[in-house]
Amino acid sequence: MPRARGFRRALLYELAVLAMLIGIGAALVLASQWHPMPETPEVQTMEAPARDRDLLTPQEKEWARESGVGSYWYDGTHWVDEGLPSEYWR
Repeated sequence: MPRARGFRRALLYELAVLAMLIGIGAALVLASQWHPMPETPEVQTMEAPARDRDLLTPQEKEWARESGVGSYWYDGTHWVDEGLPSEYWR
């Protein structure tokens, strides 16, 4: 009988250690997931208002008709649009 009591006590200690390790692991996961909310970025304004139809020059419209890819410069940035709708090519 003393041997069974020792086995139960060892099992109880093992379960207590397991519960403690699970709690420590959960605390570590929660601590690693926490982060402060990022700051709200400032609003960027464009130098010139956007006009959809005047983005492509006549030469760029011809290239877009031939290749199906439109590329243009706007606000100091070069844009390439592979899915440019055909109304921009006319």
